[in-house]
Amino acid sequence: MTYNEIFAKSFTRYEQKKFGYWAIIGSFILALSSFTLLKPYLGPLPILNFRLSMGSGLTMLVLEDTSNSQPSNISSPRPLNIITSQPSNIVISSQQSNKSISEPSNNIGNSQQPNISSSSQQSNISSSQQSNKSISQPSNNIGNSQQPNISISKPLSLRTSQPLNTISSQPSVSDREVNLSQETQLLCNVSDPKYDFCDAKGDVRIHGSSSTVFAVSSKPGVLLGNESWIIKPYARKTDKTAMGVIKEISVKAIVGQEEAPNCTLKHSVPAVIFSAGGYAGNHFHSFSDIIIPLFVASSKFQGEVQFAITNFQQYWVKKFHAILKQLSKYEIINIDADDRSVHCFPRVIVGLKQYKDLRIDPLVASKGYSIKEFRQLLRNAYSLKKSTAIKISNGTPKKPILLILSRQRSRKFTNVDEIAEMARSLGFEVVVSEATMNLDKFSEVVNSCDVMMGIHGAGLTNFFFLPTNAILIQVLPWGGFDWVASTYYNKPTLDTDIRYLEYRIKEEESSLLEQYPLDHPVFSDPRSIHKHDWGLFKSIYMDKQNVKIDVSRQGRFRATLLEALELLHR
Repeated sequence: MTYNEIFAKSFTRYEQKKFGYWAIIGSFILALSSFTLLKPYLGPLPILNFRLSMGSGLTMLVLEDTSNSQPSNISSPRPLNIITSQPSNIVISSQQSNKSISEPSNNIGNSQQPNISSSSQQSNISSSQQSNKSISQPSNNIGNSQQPNISISKPLSLRTSQPLNTISSQPSVSDREVNLSQETQLLCNVSDPKYDFCDAKGDVRIHGSSSTVFAVSSKPGVLLGNESWIIKPYARKTDKTAMGVIKEISVKAIVGQEEAPNCTLKHSVPAVIFSAGGYAGNHFHSFSDIIIPLFVASSKFQGEVQFAITNFQQYWVKKFHAILKQLSKYEIINIDADDRSVHCFPRVIVGLKQYKDLRIDPLVASKGYSIKEFRQLLRNAYSLKKSTAIKISNGTPKKPILLILSRQRSRKFTNVDEIAEMARSLGFEVVVSEATMNLDKFSEVVNSCDVMMGIHGAGLTNFFFLPTNAILIQVLPWGGFDWVASTYYNKPTLDTDIRYLEYRIKEEESSLLEQYPLDHPVFSDPRSIHKHDWGLFKSIYMDKQNVKIDVSRQGRFRATLLEALELLHR
């Protein structure tokens, strides 16, 4: 008989059964204890692996997709969408959870939520679909119980193998953001169809002789750097003719000061780099491509900003000196001629953002930088005295003033004296003037008038100087100018307090009748000219056409002037 059999027989049948029950209960308790101890490690596989790395002088959040068995590509194949009014505050959303990260203090974490420790080494955080993780200062209000958020107030460097949507208060920007150190941040957008743009903060240096902007990191650590972008700082990116003459600015993210040139001049205010090339010689394009985008970029600094210009044109700076002086209190830097200096700034914006011709993005306008504020800036720049157009009433002794914009070359009125005489007969005081380069004087001429009329062209851009409730009359030459007329002048006036009227001439009012018969496609099918070639359209309808307005009592233009008078009664 074996020892086990002897041991078993030493217990009664009842005692053996009781012993078995206690063995089962003990096993259950042991299993429950093991499960409790191992529970934190038995959750589902993490969807995202977050690494919060805080090296020397650097705050960086790196996101990797670990749901794929293949190694993730840290570089983003598509630009990130980042919209930010404060580049340091970023809210990141994903499908599984919203994680917000505020600037970590020395005491990180929450007693009710998992701690995320910061160190120079990688820190892994596993999360389930319902988990909430936060790093915040006590004063910050972060998220809610239903949609967890994480906040970080220091600059972030974001890389992901999938597009990441960042939500904030400014318009959407597709870009790449590189953090060089705690002091230096670089955000570049080269995906917009209208412009390329970079915004560098921290230790930023402009080297004129090489046309290079260096964003410099002064501290080593875990960082992203040694990247570069080529920016042509003119907001007409797809126009090969305009962009062909624009000088390139190289923007480089540099790790280590030894690779960057030493500062020779230090500035305490931000800088904006833009080009005065392209179509800057055209009055319309000067406003649409440069002046209005520059107003949007620099107004928030309230004069505490310095302009650095490439493709520098002395005549252009002289022409718009009064406006530039309103936007900046500092001397303009000619990058092209400044080949020995290295200018160091706390922030440098390279390139200007354009929304639409002569218009401002409504999202930007809502923050106090609308066309109405731009018009007020012009009034201040040129000391314009007339704030409101005349309101005609029965007892009004003064006559409304009509300005007729004359032209010396193409698209000119061939019977301007007759037009002026008819206007006087209707009750207008008439001024005939050609738009000049001297905006100090011509802005006063425009501002003194209640109605301005002219044939489609750059001179109509001077409607910005008109007083409130004044009227712009655009005369459209023959040839299907409807789209350009609407886009360039009609729609922009909708953003202002200027009223708009339009007069389309008939075939008999065009000088083209002296060159082509009425059955020629120039008259019968202008669309075929449009489709064929813009250069041909411009040559025929813009460069070789003049206008003779029908001033008879039965003519349509008389009715247009009467409508303007009616508007001035309101």
